[in-house]
Amino acid sequence: MIQYLPTSAATFMATGASEPYGPTVALLVLVAWSVALLGAGCISLKRRDA
Repeated sequence: MIQYLPTSAATFMATGASEPYGPTVALLVLVAWSVALLGAGCISLKRRDA
């Protein structure tokens, strides 16, 4: 599971490693993290801001 954290994905993307996944999947992992965190932030702001 640790291989899907942003730091691991960035390392795989920067080095071009093919194990456990390649740079394309690493980019998708980073995009997924960004979307999830931005979505959580938007939801949090909408609930707290009147």
